[in-house]
Amino acid sequence: MQFQRISISTPRLNSRTTLVCNCLAEAVNMARSYFHVAIIVVALFIARGDSLSCYKCTSEDSAKDCKSKMESITCPSGTLKCLTGTFKCTQGSTKTTIYYKRCNAPNLSSCGASPQDLPKCPTSPGQWETTEIENCCTGDNCNSGSSHSINQVMLGICMAFGFWLLAFIH
Repeated sequence: MQFQRISISTPRLNSRTTLVCNCLAEAVNMARSYFHVAIIVVALFIARGDSLSCYKCTSEDSAKDCKSKMESITCPSGTLKCLTGTFKCTQGSTKTTIYYKRCNAPNLSSCGASPQDLPKCPTSPGQWETTEIENCCTGDNCNSGSSHSINQVMLGICMAFGFWLLAFIH
């Protein structure tokens, strides 16, 4: 038995086809490049150290005054959130409002400062009635004054998608 050799000829690529193929190859390479950059950016947003940083301040004047005094601090280990609060002290007709920013209590999933870290009512004889209003957020220094915080994971995903989309536009 003899085998017959068969030749298959491929059409020659003209310059336009070659240009299109080169452009597609460049687009794929660019998409890979943007994908790697996006992965790095996402990793930077997700990767965090063990300690959270929050702003800390206290003021009996106003929230604006508290903000002008705030300093960034490293929270105790296990702290998951930062908080912004208002502490109202009432004794008869005397009312005092204390504005504050703090680290949330360590290992506490709900919103609240450690009892030893809460502002204190003015010292005077008699019993003070207190009311706390606290708002918590997650992320380093998220309690800077805005009530909105950015979900860093979603931001990273959106950036990765944007890089991927950008690769196909160019």
